[in-house]
Amino acid sequence: MPAEARKKLHLEVQDVISKRDAPLEVIAEHAYRSGETMRALMTLERMGDAGAERGDHNASILAFRRCLELARREMMESGDAVMDAAIVTFSRKLAWALA
Repeated sequence: MPAEARKKLHLEVQDVISKRDAPLEVIAEHAYRSGETMRALMTLERMGDAGAERGDHNASILAFRRCLELARREMMESGDAVMDAAIVTFSRKLAWALA
């Protein structure tokens, strides 16, 4: 399957399952694979925070690691200075989840 078609499919699935109150982890997975960085960052951060609140450190670590990866990639591709603050925030949250 071509990458653009796969990204479009993930985006459409994310829209459908968001309206049906799917688990946050499922929505975050599709957001991560959809190619929309900002939407994915927001959803993954919510997933990481929710995982930390309920003591699910594996979910927090996965979410914050993916956030950090996406923010770094976006900064490299666009050179956007806004991502500097995001990288620091996600690094700190990942460190707390790992600790």
